[in-house]
Amino acid sequence: MSHFDAIVIGGGLAGLAACVLLEEQNLSACLIEARGDLGGRVRSFTDPDGGFAGDAGPSWVWPGYQPTVARWLKRLDLPIFEQYTQGSGLLDYGPQREVEARMLPHQAGSYRLEGGTARLVAAMADQLSRTQVILNTPVTSSAVDGNGVTVTTSDSTHDAPRVLVAMPPRLAARLRWTPALPAALKQDLTSVPTWMASQAKVVLRYDRPFWRDKGLSGRVLSQAGPCGEIHDLCDPGSKQGILFGFLNWPVEMRQLRADALKHAVLDQLTRCFGPKAEAVRGLEIFDWAQEPFTTDALDLEGPFRHPDPPPRRLQNVQCDGRVMFACAECSSQSPGLIDGALDAAEQAVARLLAHRL
Repeated sequence: MSHFDAIVIGGGLAGLAACVLLEEQNLSACLIEARGDLGGRVRSFTDPDGGFAGDAGPSWVWPGYQPTVARWLKRLDLPIFEQYTQGSGLLDYGPQREVEARMLPHQAGSYRLEGGTARLVAAMADQLSRTQVILNTPVTSSAVDGNGVTVTTSDSTHDAPRVLVAMPPRLAARLRWTPALPAALKQDLTSVPTWMASQAKVVLRYDRPFWRDKGLSGRVLSQAGPCGEIHDLCDPGSKQGILFGFLNWPVEMRQLRADALKHAVLDQLTRCFGPKAEAVRGLEIFDWAQEPFTTDALDLEGPFRHPDPPPRRLQNVQCDGRVMFACAECSSQSPGLIDGALDAAEQAVARLLAHRL
């Protein structure tokens, strides 16, 4: 059994930020992640040459409205640029009606990271020097007693005075807790929807951003789909053109018609941008509904919605000061977003350390 000052369950953005903050306090941490890499829902595609090819998870930050994001971007010295919105957008009503070009509402304050949001993950991981990172290792149980917390995986056991649970609340509720979580706390955890859990994104790469030559912003709003929204995703460090879309086909339809989905996307892009859209260099679909370390069955029931501010109980220290929930959905200022993940980590570490054990 290994011993640490704190154990962090979940290697997404909140878990990484928590470890950075713990190291600042000269505390040792063990970061346990179920996947084979860090980042959680913050991840990017790469092209065959290893360059940026799109974000599978979130793409935007709003530093003008999100001081926590702005502070971390400055701290990590990460360059950002404003979302491209020059030119007309398109309204797509389906194949039976002409696409309509018009100026769409401005995406005020929307910024992106050069090289994709995975740059944020990499920069944060580079800050860690004392944290032990364990990948490919799902946590199965957590036992709390008067001496601390014992966290068990399929092949190892770790203990510490404190644990920060930086995984989606619904997945945290499924862990085997000893003693069992109070019923009200478990209900609060299961009530919080996981941001992006039922969503899927498609990313398309082209030799160049040909839509800009036509005075188009690359933005599309569609009633027909399969992409409900499309946006320009070009990176200033590359000459290639990149578009991404949020798929509006429901989960069941994406599964039943998986073989037809890419063809339907290309048909829509061609309908909107013309025949040059057929000359795609790469087309990637990332479906978060198929990610067991993100999505719970409850997330696939009912319509997709953004999480509301969490129940207050989830922002309090639990289990006599030994357990704190620290994922993005636990933030009251930006639940589910990148800013929310960073805020949740800051608040969780501060509150947990304020309880002297």
